[in-house]
Amino acid sequence: MKKRFLASIVLSALAIGATPILVNSVKEEVVVTYATQHKDNFDEYTYSGHYYDSITATGEGLNGSLRQALTPHIYPDGWYSYSSSGPETLSTILQSADEDPTNSKNMIYLYTRDSVTKNAAKSWNREHVWPQANSGGCWGKGQAGTDILHIRPTYNDTNNKRSNDKYGEVSKSSPLIYQGMEYGYNGGGKFMPLDSVKGDVARIVMYVWVAYKNHYSNLPNVTNVFESYDTLLKWHMEDKPDVSEGYRNDFSETSKQKNRNPFVDHPEYAWMIFGDSASSSVKEACKKVYPGNTPKVSSITIDKLPTKRNYIQYEELDLSGIKVTATYEDTSTKDVSNSVTANITKLENVGDQVVTISYEGATATFTVSVSEYVPPVLEAIEVMKLPTKVNYYQGDSLNPSGILVMAYYDNEEYDKDITNLVSYSPTELTSLGENTITVSYTEDEVTMTDSFTVNVLERPLEPVLESIEIKEYPNKLEYEINEILDPTGIVVIAHYSDPSEEDVTSYVTYSPLTFTEEGEIEVTVTYSEGEITVSDTFTVNVTDIVDDLSAITIMYEPYKTIYYVDEELDLEGMMVIAYYESGYEEDVTDLVEVDAPKFDHAGEYIITVSYTEEDITKTSTFKVTVKDKPVPTPTPTPDEPSKGCGGDINATSIVLFTISGALILISLAIMVIRKHKKVIKNK
Repeated sequence: MKKRFLASIVLSALAIGATPILVNSVKEEVVVTYATQHKDNFDEYTYSGHYYDSITATGEGLNGSLRQALTPHIYPDGWYSYSSSGPETLSTILQSADEDPTNSKNMIYLYTRDSVTKNAAKSWNREHVWPQANSGGCWGKGQAGTDILHIRPTYNDTNNKRSNDKYGEVSKSSPLIYQGMEYGYNGGGKFMPLDSVKGDVARIVMYVWVAYKNHYSNLPNVTNVFESYDTLLKWHMEDKPDVSEGYRNDFSETSKQKNRNPFVDHPEYAWMIFGDSASSSVKEACKKVYPGNTPKVSSITIDKLPTKRNYIQYEELDLSGIKVTATYEDTSTKDVSNSVTANITKLENVGDQVVTISYEGATATFTVSVSEYVPPVLEAIEVMKLPTKVNYYQGDSLNPSGILVMAYYDNEEYDKDITNLVSYSPTELTSLGENTITVSYTEDEVTMTDSFTVNVLERPLEPVLESIEIKEYPNKLEYEINEILDPTGIVVIAHYSDPSEEDVTSYVTYSPLTFTEEGEIEVTVTYSEGEITVSDTFTVNVTDIVDDLSAITIMYEPYKTIYYVDEELDLEGMMVIAYYESGYEEDVTDLVEVDAPKFDHAGEYIITVSYTEEDITKTSTFKVTVKDKPVPTPTPTPDEPSKGCGGDINATSIVLFTISGALILISLAIMVIRKHKKVIKNK
């Protein structure tokens, strides 16, 4: 392995006199150090070992065969203690794992990337790169929480400022500074490290998820700590594995953990496992940057034809429903239905047409039927919705706002909204009373009409309310089912028969107020003044709530955890909490099922608690101890047993009772005599 480093190292002298002193706002020991900040990357790293020789799987995706093969392979054989001192602790071992290869007396901190004098966790923090607060309660100071491929040294101050924000893209306009060193950027609940740290962070997070996915039942997705899978892969591409990461992998493999981070050694594993969760463009870009030694596609087969195979001339090809399988040179297969391309986009030729689909150089074909295009014939138009304003004063101009006009054809597939294409007659309203407005539409020399009526009144001497207009829409236009309308931000203006207008936002009413159906819902805004009522509308988008069960945990175990053989399980005191993907939590104690074996022998029993919701079942367990029943100790039998109430009392009991009574009488007599003498003396 190369251990050559870039010559252009950025030096940042943190000088306070001859020997700089680093002081954090969090209580820290004073540490004398010469800080050399490696803001630039070290040389790129290439792995040439044999640790992965047994990994032959190639299946892509979060649950593909590659991830399933890697998970047990990279799971640590052991972990170090989180304690602050001792040879087998993180505070000691990270000094070696993060040793500066250019200076064996120093160690490199993660976010600042500066080389500082080694010391046993007195001035530095053991940083969970995947924050504990974003782990669903999975790690603290054990297992993943003490994994040297996960935990990195940082200053306490930089760790506190980094907080629990998600990793994500942030403007570089205001860098975070510690003792003169830039170490990242934050804003909007996100944190972005230096460019030379982005890839390190992405690869650590990918390693932690893969290594521990099967060992924590409620481990959340990577998007609990990264803003998106796209950002995860982009950072992995922008900051490639360097020799310092290779050094850490070598150190871990020879430590008690005996494992490596595969995304450092085989960066192509990133798009193979996480690529399907990112956008196709980012996956393909990552694939080009890290092609790896993936087998080539030898052929593709169409297992299921597209749903639509009959077309009208000039229609666009639709591949929905197609299922395509790629076979690789190593005989492995993969569903590539969403990744194929076709040689035809628009079907212009009448008759049977052969469509060729391609994937990574391999092709397959299927046939579609194309019928001649016959132009549709306009048969009618219809005013589906009247204009908002239907009451006018003599001399007003027609205002068709809010109208909806549809055109109908001999082929209903061509029916369409023509509201913006129609004309109206008359447009000037001079006749009092009910006026008929003719709506006209012409297409290919065919004209169709429909009509509606408006009411024209004599103009009053005083201005009267004519209409309202939503001048500014509410801030919130996206809702979930059963949410209540929030009109904050809306501005409603009333228009009168003269040119005057007035802000009436505070006086309007809304319908509906609660959204009980999903889709685009029209909200009507109404305003009344005297006997005149006018309205306007706006549209909100309502979506259904999807919040899948992600895990359950036994918050409190039952009071009773120790039993004797043949006793029955007692669940009193148990509390079970269900966790959902949205972060919502709920007490489901009364809804769980408990699988409890019969306590027919002494020992430890594992009790499984399960909860099912929408075909999703999650489990948790607790232990109880079962002991053998105690053997009762026999009570000695006296030679002459006494009898119970009403029975005979033996002679010994009578004697003892008599002596006790006599002693009590004597004591009382002595007390009386003493008291009497004291009274006489006082006299």
